[in-house]
Amino acid sequence: MVDRYNILIVDDSSIDRMLLSQMVLKGKGCNLSEAQDGFSAIKAIEAKAYDLILLDLIMPDINGLEVIRHIRSDAKRMDTKILLITSSTDSSQLLATRDPATRADGIIIKPYTIAKMLSKIEAILT
Repeated sequence: MVDRYNILIVDDSSIDRMLLSQMVLKGKGCNLSEAQDGFSAIKAIEAKAYDLILLDLIMPDINGLEVIRHIRSDAKRMDTKILLITSSTDSSQLLATRDPATRADGIIIKPYTIAKMLSKIEAILT
């Protein structure tokens, strides 16, 4: 159950943001916000507390790992749950999510099924 949670979707692809908000999370009772890049994600995170951030790894300017580093360095937000979403199979990027400064609570590789995404989200939130 993902109801009553504040969730931020961060992806530079409007199609991927729409997929997550309209096909995966619509009707689940959560409060959704969106950010189109790392800069707007950091701004949103500084303005509001989120229970979960669905974060694309590969974005221009500020990538997902840099957003995580920003979150983990902030004492008020360092425990925010993060699910990293990527199409990358680059082992160095995926290993970086084990470093405490860039730790993600979960990783999901694109393409994913709706059921798998919901399962990952529920596992992180419960």
